[in-house]
Amino acid sequence: MPENQQTLVYVGEALNWFCNIEKINKTSIECRTPSINKKYSPGTPVSVVVSTRLLILNSCSGKCSFTYNSASASPSLTTSSTLKTNVGTVTLNGTLLVDSNNFAEVTLTNSVTGEIVVLPATNTSNTSVTFNVTNYVFSGTYLVKVRNAIGESNGLSLIVYWNPGTVSWGAGGSNAGNIITLSSGAGYPKEIDNKIFSVSLKSPGMVYPLNIVSCCGSNTISMEMPASPSGTAFTLTFTGPTNVVTKTYSTSTYYTPTANITSLSSSLNTSVGAKNISFIATNSYITTILSIKLVSTLNKDHAINIPNSTWNTNGTGANATTTFTAVLNAGSYRLVVNSAPYGYI
Repeated sequence: MPENQQTLVYVGEALNWFCNIEKINKTSIECRTPSINKKYSPGTPVSVVVSTRLLILNSCSGKCSFTYNSASASPSLTTSSTLKTNVGTVTLNGTLLVDSNNFAEVTLTNSVTGEIVVLPATNTSNTSVTFNVTNYVFSGTYLVKVRNAIGESNGLSLIVYWNPGTVSWGAGGSNAGNIITLSSGAGYPKEIDNKIFSVSLKSPGMVYPLNIVSCCGSNTISMEMPASPSGTAFTLTFTGPTNVVTKTYSTSTYYTPTANITSLSSSLNTSVGAKNISFIATNSYITTILSIKLVSTLNKDHAINIPNSTWNTNGTGANATTTFTAVLNAGSYRLVVNSAPYGYI
């Protein structure tokens, strides 16, 4: 039997009435039938035909037909406990929702992508099925159905919101910029495509290009905030397919970490080669150092990145001293230190 993409299964004679293939091997196919076509009648068998792209028809052993049940003999949904959710429990109500083995599962079909999410039922009866919308269900509008050994029900609409998560900052951060994170969110996509999902950064009268450092695993996103004057009020806007969320961030001189280089002469000149470089905090806002690099003042794309965990810090808060080793080439550099939670020095 050819592979899935090479094989088509037709249900009856209606044009393009395909059976969706879920499992296939050399001797058998398991597929999910579409809803009944208006040309078909419940209780009347219709032929099932398998073909390949080479237009080779199947040779069937046994009975190769399918009979649709009447609506009254099929699973049917009438109401849902909610039409909108983020993460939580949803109960679907109807009839014939379980089969003879008391089995049922729930499918969510995304209205834009067509992607189907299958979720297990947590509680079932003939008239109700309960399931959990987890934080890994992408935000969107879904057609929710219940299916069991009898068949699949009609669909009800369910909207799943995007929750960008909890912010990593308090009142704000450094004038020199910051890498900020939103975590423990829900409904994140595989990536920010700037079509269905987008993130924008604005301040009054200004739109900024946004550097997304990482997204969207574990429903978390990290972004780089630009350097800006003290008191700049930023608005981060998260636009999803079903909702819009805004977060605010402000820069402040008060929250800007400061430090002085101490290991070099007062002119801050040194020779090329491997050098130990130290800097001392001059306020208490360098709490946890996340990264250190030396960036060329002539070409910002040229930087010496200090490997994580290779620096050493003695003391805490103001007067804490950090030392690292860098191999310097000829040129002029700017020391860039990123710390949590306030940002760059």
